[in-house]
Amino acid sequence: MKGNIILLLTAFIWGMAFTAQLVGGGSVGTFTFNATRFFLGAFVLVPTVMIFDRVHKNGRFLFSRTGVTRTEWIGGALCGICLCVATTLQQEGLMHIKEGATGKSAFITALYVLIVPIIGLILRRRVPLFHWIGIGVAIVGFFLLCIDFDSGFSSIGLGELLTLLCALSFSVHIWVISYFTPKVDGVRMSCIQFLTAAILSLPFSLIFERPTLAALGSAALPILYAGLFSSGVAYTLQIIGQRYAKPATATVIMSLEAVFGALGGAVILGVIGGDQSQMLTLPQIGGAAIVLAAVLLVSLYKPHGKEQNGE
Repeated sequence: MKGNIILLLTAFIWGMAFTAQLVGGGSVGTFTFNATRFFLGAFVLVPTVMIFDRVHKNGRFLFSRTGVTRTEWIGGALCGICLCVATTLQQEGLMHIKEGATGKSAFITALYVLIVPIIGLILRRRVPLFHWIGIGVAIVGFFLLCIDFDSGFSSIGLGELLTLLCALSFSVHIWVISYFTPKVDGVRMSCIQFLTAAILSLPFSLIFERPTLAALGSAALPILYAGLFSSGVAYTLQIIGQRYAKPATATVIMSLEAVFGALGGAVILGVIGGDQSQMLTLPQIGGAAIVLAAVLLVSLYKPHGKEQNGE
């Protein structure tokens, strides 16, 4: 039960981050927002690494010569590149989606769960029939979520397409993480990942966006939330929560991030803020539910026999 509660809190924090990203992105550019949030995320994880070292008594010290291994540097750098690309696409997508931005972004991003095994085909990993069925169901949900039936396919705009590319980028990110995780300390690699993403975003921020202190000040709260809570705190909670929760249960709970993302935008920006464009229509809610159902079904599916051996 303890692990489930911690993971539910993690999903809630990540879901609310979509609202923070949309609000913060309205004051500063995409690269400025990402650079500041990831610098903060890396900063938060430094004391976390030191605390974990002390608790686990693993004989490692972060600032010693052997505090970070070569594999952790490489893994963190590659993950950081993937994270930078994915979050840039996600942030730009949020800024270009005209209606229901937080809800659409949250559910389209969740499609990475379905895309991950497809990328595995390149690595000669078999994709079960059940997964292909889930993808078909998700495509139906995607169109219901994104299409205005009065204007047809033309209602799928740049924002939705960028977010779909974001889901693809997060899928690559997952594969890179899965390769390096057994070989490294996860928190150390994540700290390097955030630092890499921040360093990559910074020059684009300074060249193309030229942030001012006034703009950073107006976006301070969203940046603090995305950097401190969504990046640093939530990642740590995920590590702790998954120690006590079963993998299948953890998957279901973490998928609620999309639901919290849609609810957060609707309540905070729609109901409280009065921005009716953030409220999903009935067909969009149906599409979001179908996408979530497809993600949950594929995540919980357990292959048997030959199918299991072939994955």
